Amino acid sequence: MGTGLFVVWWTIVTILSSYYGKESNTNTIGSGVTIAFIYLFGITYSFSYTPLQALYPIECLKYETRAKGMGIFDFFTNIAMLFNSYVIAVIIEKISWGFCFLYIAWDIVELIVIYLLYIPLFLPSPPLPSLSRDGSWTNWYGV
Repeated sequence: MGTGLFVVWWTIVTILSSYYGKESNTNTIGSGVTIAFIYLFGITYSFSYTPLQALYPIECLKYETRAKGMGIFDFFTNIAMLFNSYVIAVIIEKISWGFCFLYIAWDIVELIVIYLLYIPLFLPSPPLPSLSRDGSWTNWYGV
């Protein structure tokens, strides 16, 4: 649900930024509404993704591979943070609000991946000790 709201919020932010994000803009209410939707995105992210960042990878990995899996997860998280810190500022300076289309496209891809691959979100969850014994979903979901 959170990822679906991300698509909605970024679409609204993109539309509002295209109208009110110009330097010649004198409509402070429109600019304020744009900022409000950016805050709505942050609130949605805090409720939907922040708790899952460390929990979901651990729940999906077998006990023997959790440390390696979390190391790989942290590595890619740090690459994403490096990209967000240094690259995005340059891109936004070059193409302005049009960069938001990349976020919208990425969130749509995430929605598709979540819908197709995140089995526990759509089917009743088995008890966790049963998953850690054999490491597969087959016994519970028949897939």
